[in-house]
Amino acid sequence: MVDHSSLGDPAGMEALAAELLLRAESVAGIVQSLSRQIDQMTFEGPAARELRERTEDRRRRAERVAGELQAASHMLKRTAAAVREQIYELQLAQRRTNEDGS
Repeated sequence: MVDHSSLGDPAGMEALAAELLLRAESVAGIVQSLSRQIDQMTFEGPAARELRERTEDRRRRAERVAGELQAASHMLKRTAAAVREQIYELQLAQRRTNEDGS
């Protein structure tokens, strides 16, 4: 299960992004492995065409899920960088305020 408590914490967001990317790669690897196995099988008979279509549909869905996980990972990494920059700017502003108030 993905832990959403790290949102707002750049390091936690980057860790979550890495976890999402790992899951995406895992899904993609499983899809490739299963696709190779299915491609080696011979389907015959009345249900062969439908079975091929269904397996192809499931493969496309799994690839789409892997792509969505990858996209979410990349977006989260970009957001973590933006949050890190905002935190830096806030710290800089705080230092300036403290220096001006001294």
